[in-house]
Amino acid sequence: MAAAVVGPGAALAPGAALAPSSLLLVVGGECGCSGLLAYVLEELERGIRSWDIDPGICSLDEQLKVFVSRHSATFSSIVKGQRSLHHRGDTLETLVLLNPSDRSLCDELRNLLLDPAPHKLLVLAGPCLEETGELLLQTGGFSLRHFLQVLGDKEIRDLLASTPPPADLPKLTITCPTFGDWAQLSPEVLGLHSALQLRWNPPVQLPASEGLREFLEYVAESLEPPSPFDLLEPPASVGCIRGLPQARPALLLHLPRWPR
Repeated sequence: MAAAVVGPGAALAPGAALAPSSLLLVVGGECGCSGLLAYVLEELERGIRSWDIDPGICSLDEQLKVFVSRHSATFSSIVKGQRSLHHRGDTLETLVLLNPSDRSLCDELRNLLLDPAPHKLLVLAGPCLEETGELLLQTGGFSLRHFLQVLGDKEIRDLLASTPPPADLPKLTITCPTFGDWAQLSPEVLGLHSALQLRWNPPVQLPASEGLREFLEYVAESLEPPSPFDLLEPPASVGCIRGLPQARPALLLHLPRWPR
């Protein structure tokens, strides 16, 4: 999701398509077992159904169906296991970042904040630490501290300060862990009330839909933990299989169950 900063008076090149008015960035952390996968899918569903996007601006159900059938997939050559699923439609641009590194997540969050689209949704879902709510990623983690560091980026602050606020402020909805350090944050604390209309972990607004079901099923297939047999080195000789990898300890992971 590349940042395309367009000023209020900027003109599009002849024949250029209008940029989508809505952006969706979904981050799915690594799932080492089926229990983590179920939790991540519940968080993704909660996040997407919390977006109060006007159907007249973007038919989310239809756009999710289009994403499943037409998106492109890119595997990172730098971060093993990281995958990006992307589709840019007429009204919605969607980027799903799976098993990312901390740097990849920060880069895409920065792009999301710099993009001039008036309607944005950020969904952070993945295994996280019980005490702080820090998401566990391929390399490092992503905590409230990292989020505030990206938000404090000089280019982002300068852009928000220099852009005249429209009659309706751009809307950014964020869903993330509801516990730990994240629970201490409110839109007022961020100091962006004059530049952005922030909604932080709002209640579920949208009903379940066919498009959302198809989207979650596809993401589930992409995040499905591999069989232990798939992780084994090819045997050098015929014989008994040994050394099945042990499951990661889950003592520090928070796995709440969200009511339907």
